[in-house]
Amino acid sequence: MKILFIFCFFQIPTEEIKAKLLEKEFKKTYSERIDTTFDILHYFIEIYLLPQNHFLSGKNKIRFKSLTSSLETLRLNLKNMNVDSILRNGVPQNYIYTDSTLRIILSPPLNLNDSTEVEVFYKGFPNGGLYFKDSIIYADNEPFRAKRWIPLYDLPSDKALLDMSIKIPIGYKIIANGLKIDSILQGNEIIYKFKEKYPIANYLIVFASSPYFVNVKDSFVYGNYNMPIYNLVFPQDTNLAKDKFQRISWMLEYFSNTFLIYPFIEEKYAHVHAPIGGAMENQTNTFINVHANWGPDWDWVVAHELSHQWFGDLVTCKTWKDIWLNEGFASYCEALWFSERDGENAYHNYMNGMMQYYINNEPYPPFPIYDPPYLFHFAVVYRKGASVLHMLRHVVGDSIFFEAMKTYLQTFSYSSAITEDFREVFESVSGQNLWWFFNEWVYLPGHPKYEFSWNYDSISQNLFKVNLNIYQVQDTQYNVPIYKMPIDIWIISEQDTFKEVVWDSLKQQNFEIYVSKKPIDLLFDPENWILKEVQEIALNEKISFHKNLFKIYFFKGDILIEYFDDKPLVAKMEIFDVSGRNLFSKFLNFSSSKSHYKLNKKFNPGIYFINLKPFLKKKMILFYKFQNF
Repeated sequence: MKILFIFCFFQIPTEEIKAKLLEKEFKKTYSERIDTTFDILHYFIEIYLLPQNHFLSGKNKIRFKSLTSSLETLRLNLKNMNVDSILRNGVPQNYIYTDSTLRIILSPPLNLNDSTEVEVFYKGFPNGGLYFKDSIIYADNEPFRAKRWIPLYDLPSDKALLDMSIKIPIGYKIIANGLKIDSILQGNEIIYKFKEKYPIANYLIVFASSPYFVNVKDSFVYGNYNMPIYNLVFPQDTNLAKDKFQRISWMLEYFSNTFLIYPFIEEKYAHVHAPIGGAMENQTNTFINVHANWGPDWDWVVAHELSHQWFGDLVTCKTWKDIWLNEGFASYCEALWFSERDGENAYHNYMNGMMQYYINNEPYPPFPIYDPPYLFHFAVVYRKGASVLHMLRHVVGDSIFFEAMKTYLQTFSYSSAITEDFREVFESVSGQNLWWFFNEWVYLPGHPKYEFSWNYDSISQNLFKVNLNIYQVQDTQYNVPIYKMPIDIWIISEQDTFKEVVWDSLKQQNFEIYVSKKPIDLLFDPENWILKEVQEIALNEKISFHKNLFKIYFFKGDILIEYFDDKPLVAKMEIFDVSGRNLFSKFLNFSSSKSHYKLNKKFNPGIYFINLKPFLKKKMILFYKFQNF
């Protein structure tokens, strides 16, 4: 009853709606090379804006340290802006500016551990990164757009302190990272100065400004701290902000108690309306489009973006290969929040929804959450990433899980981390070797598909032997593994429930479990701690990897499916192109009375991946003859 009440009253949107709001189209076409020859220490950014012309002129004074014996070149990034000059201690420096790379020739070279400053003077019309839209000027950088309006080092591995001043016409209200420390009136313009006292990743450097912002204020009291909370929206949206962000103090308290104190407690937290596609967790400021269709209950996205202040801002993924350390963790925090707000059943219900979304939308061919070809793939990076944490929690236990999460945050606070850092923390705290878990769930693709059968033998009046047969029937193409996992097995009798754990690690494995009461049912992972598909089969039933039920034809652009069994069934048909783009997705009802099916979509001859869940996955070269499966 409680679960039904929660979802009827609060009306959390479907996973499909969430995907449309948070998923970003970004196919990875780059290679990351972390420069280990220098360390950026501090950015001093000065920007002059002409809103009517969408023009920016600026200066970035960059303080950095040499990490090599003789640093001759500082490699920065800047794109589609004009460089006027570069100075070091007032002396012009030579530079090479090509495409998006700005190489500053240091004269003289910088010795090991010495620091210096360069000033880059630039101007232009930003093409991305900084936007002039709907009466708002705002930045939206992730992953590589900061260099379109600021000269900086455009990878998440290096963090720096930040001072930023913005000169803009009088009448504009403004917010940026950290705290506003000054405002200086100059004729018809005003200079706002902000300081971010905590190290910040480059893609999180932002500001937003509009003449129409109003501030719906709140506060977060925690111990001796009384931190301001700002909600900058248009006047007509003030009641909306009061309603949808009403539990933000509670969330801040919950995550502070669960992990560490809010990382920027001496500054602020803010929601800022910006006409972006969804929401973005900039440091101390979440930019969110309050006019987007978040559903009646916004808590899922408010919790997601807030938790990024810990997972993404306090500790940032060191490379974009490790993006799941940001997005998978924030997705998992959605479920944690609903556990806090609505109880443990709500947590499991929410996780069930995320895991089912992944299973329904797993790409084909599948790819891992580590180093994904699509950086912000909602099913893989967000939802499978959250599912990995859900499973890891069950493998190591609650107390160790949350202790390890705190240790991870403490160890890499105001810095960056990779997946191996996270694994090593969990191994250290738990005392376990967890490579097997990370290898199969993080570095390899896919998910297990279990089939199981069982019976029992009566040994005596008070002793029964349960014979459990478990099969893993997933297609192991594309490096999908056979999974090693602890599986909860509940054996039900009329009076009792016997709970056991079996460690399954083979394609076919048999287990014997002894109980003292006559079994009447057996439940396989009843609390759904494993990201999986599962089906109970009769003892003499042929398991799925022997089934051969379909023949697929291609003729004059049409795909025809022939079905060869007399049992009705429902299967999900998905067709992907070679880039992984989903071209067709529909549930089909098969029965013996209708053995031929024609898809209502035309296809050109070419290479396609066809997924008929849960029965087949095949790579097909479609041409004018039939293919057999």
